[in-house]
Amino acid sequence: MPRISVIIPTYNREKLVREAIQSVLRQTYTYFELIVVDDGSTDNTKAVVNSFQDPRVRYEYQAKRGTSAARNTGINCSTTEYLAFLDSDDLYLETALEKSVSALDSHPEAGFSHGQALVMSETGEVSRTAGKSRVHARSTVIDSIDQVREMITSGPILTPTVMARRSCIEKIDGFSEDLWFAQDYHFFVRLAMKCPSFYIAEPLIYRRIHRDMVSIITRPGKEKAFPLILEAVFGDPAISPRYMNLWGEAHSYFYSNWMARSVYRYNKKLARQYLRKSVRFYPKVIFQRRVLKILYLYLLSLTPDRWRLAIRDLKRRWQKKPK
Repeated sequence: MPRISVIIPTYNREKLVREAIQSVLRQTYTYFELIVVDDGSTDNTKAVVNSFQDPRVRYEYQAKRGTSAARNTGINCSTTEYLAFLDSDDLYLETALEKSVSALDSHPEAGFSHGQALVMSETGEVSRTAGKSRVHARSTVIDSIDQVREMITSGPILTPTVMARRSCIEKIDGFSEDLWFAQDYHFFVRLAMKCPSFYIAEPLIYRRIHRDMVSIITRPGKEKAFPLILEAVFGDPAISPRYMNLWGEAHSYFYSNWMARSVYRYNKKLARQYLRKSVRFYPKVIFQRRVLKILYLYLLSLTPDRWRLAIRDLKRRWQKKPK
């Protein structure tokens, strides 16, 4: 009997979803079912999924409703003790499920586990490790207060690294289907408010960066999503007193690291406005390492186009120089 349901939402990813499925089937832990929820694809996604003869693979189709709805469909179709959420463009490392199950079995007080990711380019080159805790260097249980604090000031946990107990997920109302951006961020902040977590201080997945990523191509919705995330924390009278000293820093984080960075490529003027808001909320933000790149982009956006191109070419030549 399976103990885990791995849920993969997908839309027109016939070229990538096969690899994602294969990475699940290669797991050293084998007591799972894999539910691929097709969110209205118009390509050959169905044929790709159904080409796998493994009885653990299930295909579910729904009319186009978005990633949140697809994940909720997967949750509702499953009956297992544990739920895991892999994206259709990412890959599990072979021991990902084994390590996640071990973490939750060994720590019954934890409602969910999460870990790190190896960031991979379209050509398969690994550039860095993402998802590292700013606070914890080793694998450990993190109580709800500390987990939420880290998420609102340092960023979200990585959804494809998460395994959660069904009993914990049932305490919230699933993924918000009204959000088309940062819905997983919103979901896991609310989940962390209900349950402690277990942080696995090592990579569990390959996170693929490519041009068709939802986080890159989705532009509308950011202004709606982030206030809801902060409202979930600062609007809760039971816990908000614990975080009021972080109000400015949390708002600053969203405007600098998410709003400014995410709109920079297509609206530099708006990105500069967000960065100025970030500084007003929390002036100390300009001394934080993660903001240096954004400040660099801010200053670069004020220069003439020919200067920007010259700086870009100089940077590329320097990066290609033999070390």
